[in-house]
Amino acid sequence: MSAFKRVEYGAGSAAVRLVVGFARGLPRGWVHGFAALLGRAGYYGGRRYRRIALGNLRLVFGGEQTERSLKRKALERLAVRNYQHISESFCEAVRAVLEGRSTARERIRVRGVENLESAFSGGRGVLVVTGHMGNFGLIGYRLAMEGYPFNLVFRYPEAPGAAASILGILESQHVRVISAVPRHECVAQCLERLRANELVCLLIDQREGDAGVDISFLGRPSRAAAGPALLALRTGAAVVPVFMTRESTGRHRLDILAALEQARKGTLRSDVEAFTGRINRVLEERIRLHPEQWWWMHRRWKDA
Repeated sequence: MSAFKRVEYGAGSAAVRLVVGFARGLPRGWVHGFAALLGRAGYYGGRRYRRIALGNLRLVFGGEQTERSLKRKALERLAVRNYQHISESFCEAVRAVLEGRSTARERIRVRGVENLESAFSGGRGVLVVTGHMGNFGLIGYRLAMEGYPFNLVFRYPEAPGAAASILGILESQHVRVISAVPRHECVAQCLERLRANELVCLLIDQREGDAGVDISFLGRPSRAAAGPALLALRTGAAVVPVFMTRESTGRHRLDILAALEQARKGTLRSDVEAFTGRINRVLEERIRLHPEQWWWMHRRWKDA
């Protein structure tokens, strides 16, 4: 590892530990204000990810406008709100276990539990598909509280300190982590958990490399992970979209949608491509409803 990378990872790990410490020690009423300041600091202080976020927003919402300066300001306001939402979500995830289950039940209302029960009745496990949307970091905690065995496929940050902090948060929430790499071990663990009729959660909204499927995502060409569709079609596991949404009250709504129908109409490849597109369209609809709550700083499109 180069000296620059060591310094970069060390700084990132220290920043995560500092935010975790502050978030845990703050009174509940101060969290929103702290997150607003933290979000602004992250937006204006991080040029690289700010450029990616604004580039993505311009691709999706920019269009060809005559009043370009007004459009640009609107997109910048949306980007700042997005950073503030992400900061508040991280603080809430850090504090969740400290505040206790009764607080979590009060602050996160769940809709559609019957859809999850119906999916488990098939006996082949459940693939929950979601994205970096709303406070997705609390989905596992809330469902684990209801007694569902929750396994999250997760790609650890490269900074070791940051990875350890995030793993500690997930473990305190009774979320079992399946490392996304190496891929063959990840697939083996997913199959094992599905055979036990457990729940495996997949974040589906990151751009995939050569192994991905070409789709249109938010009106732009992109490559999506084929893994969720391939796992479902090969195992018969139910695919259930689940999304967390921050409401205007500051509380959250966890929506469990009905399992997506799996149709085998052609070759496995063509079926995987079609099902991957359908899974991503469900996420698309959520992002368009609440654009300030999705992670725009990920380079989902190459031309961003």
